[in-house]
Amino acid sequence: MALGCGVGGAHAQGQPSPQALPRTLPAVEQAIAAHPDDPRLRLRQALLLQQAHEDAQAIKVLRALSLRYPELPEPYNNLGVLYAAQGQYQLARAQFEAALRANADYATAASNLGDVYLRLGEQAYERALQGSGDAGARAHAQRMLRQLRAIDTIPRQPAASPPTGTRP
Repeated sequence: MALGCGVGGAHAQGQPSPQALPRTLPAVEQAIAAHPDDPRLRLRQALLLQQAHEDAQAIKVLRALSLRYPELPEPYNNLGVLYAAQGQYQLARAQFEAALRANADYATAASNLGDVYLRLGEQAYERALQGSGDAGARAHAQRMLRQLRAIDTIPRQPAASPPTGTRP
C-alpha cells in the first residue's frame, strides 16, 4: 500500500518546494514552527514518525491533520496505511474510503483499498474454515484462500508517497 503525502501539484508562494522539504524530524519540527499551517510539513512529520516506528505519534498527527484539512486525501490514506500495517483492516478500509471521498481519482488510496479488501476477504475465509456446519462452505473457503494466497502481488505492508504540492 502507498503512504500518500502529496498535497496538490504546485507549491505555494513563500513555501518550500516539495524537494526542499526537511528530511529529518528535528528539521521538520523547526519548519513547522516557522510554517504551522503547511500541511505538507505535518505529512512529512507523520511519515518520519512512521519510519521511526512511532506509529502512535504518526496517527495522532494524521488524525489532527484530517480534521483540520478534511478535503485532503493524503492524511486519510496515511492513516489507512498505518492501520493496515497493524492488521486493523476495518479501520484502514474506512480511511481509504474517506481518502476517495476527498478525491475520487486518488489512485494510491484506491489501490490500497483493493489491498485491504483482499486482506478482509482472507480473514473472512479463515473464519469460515474455523466455523462449524456446512462442509461445502468450508471447502469453498479453503479453495478461495489458496487462490488469494497464490496472488503474490498482494502486499503485506502498505506503501507511502512523499509530500508534494501546495497547502490548501
